[in-house]
Amino acid sequence: MDKTELSADDVREAIKMAADFKAHGIRVEVFADSDTIGKKITAASKQRIPYILVVGDKEIASGNVSIRKRGSKDTTTLASKEFMQMVSTKNLEKSLEL
Repeated sequence: MDKTELSADDVREAIKMAADFKAHGIRVEVFADSDTIGKKITAASKQRIPYILVVGDKEIASGNVSIRKRGSKDTTTLASKEFMQMVSTKNLEKSLEL
């Protein structure tokens, strides 16, 4: 398996994380196809997705997510639960701020 392919464990963990987000009322989609990370990020950017989360072995082990906001090329890392709380709060407040 080359570095761009997702392992079954990575996909399983991403799906579990997505279920947690959905349980908190956050819309989420898992891109588990064989495209490279760069292509997936480009596709998500074109769809104007507000937050792109990258979850790999390192993030799964630490319980964190790498976050890229729409319109930015910078990434930040937050605990998954902390990010979930932040987005839930923005949703409740109907905030337009990313």
